[in-house]
Amino acid sequence: MSWKIAFRSFCHETAEEPDDIELVPSETALLVIDIQNTYVTYVEPKNGPVKQARWKAFVERMNKVEILNTSALQG
Repeated sequence: MSWKIAFRSFCHETAEEPDDIELVPSETALLVIDIQNTYVTYVEPKNGPVKQARWKAFVERMNKVEILNTSALQG
């Protein structure tokens, strides 16, 4: 399984695998628009065990990977 789809949300499970891109550092900007507030409804506890289980992987990845890595990129 490709890294591009290994951690894909169930919301995108039927989407095609994206093409590779090349980022040229001198021509690339980092724009982050408040991901913590954007996804706050997703990372908050869900009502009921079924919803909680369905969103578990997404919530863990946001809290343990995405938010921390985005912060590190901002330096």
